[in-house]
Amino acid sequence: MSTRDSAIMRGMEVSIAMLRACPDCEGPLALTHRREQSVKCERFTARFQCAHCSYASETSLCLPLLA
Repeated sequence: MSTRDSAIMRGMEVSIAMLRACPDCEGPLALTHRREQSVKCERFTARFQCAHCSYASETSLCLPLLA
C-alpha cells in the first residue's frame, strides 16, 4: 500500500479467502499475486491456479491511498 506521495507503506495485511482445492478436479491450488499502481488506488490482484488441470481464477481489489 502507498500514500498519496507514493511512499510505500510496510506492514499492511490483506486477507484472501480461497477454496481449499480445485473445484474441477480437487487438485491443489497455487496462489500468486501482484500489485499495480492505478490512478485512484493500488490494485491488488490474486490469481488461483490448479496444479493438475487448467482451472484458473483471478480476483482484484483496490487498496486505498493513505494521506
